[in-house]
Amino acid sequence: MEYTVILEKMDNGQWFCQCEQVPEAVTQGATIEEAKENIKDAIEMVLAAKKELTRKQFIGRRILRRKIAIL
Repeated sequence: MEYTVILEKMDNGQWFCQCEQVPEAVTQGATIEEAKENIKDAIEMVLAAKKELTRKQFIGRRILRRKIAIL
């Protein structure tokens, strides 16, 4: 899956990075490359936390889970 990120050079020389599709995923890095690597971790952490919160909502309920592809 691909994500779009916004990169902005801050006054302190660091690169701010935020994901458009997962706006809660925010990080920074000393270089663009470092910021891009850091945002991958941030996206994974946010998605894992959201997944856990959603699963907790359905504990004890009769549900179906299915994977879908988004093109």
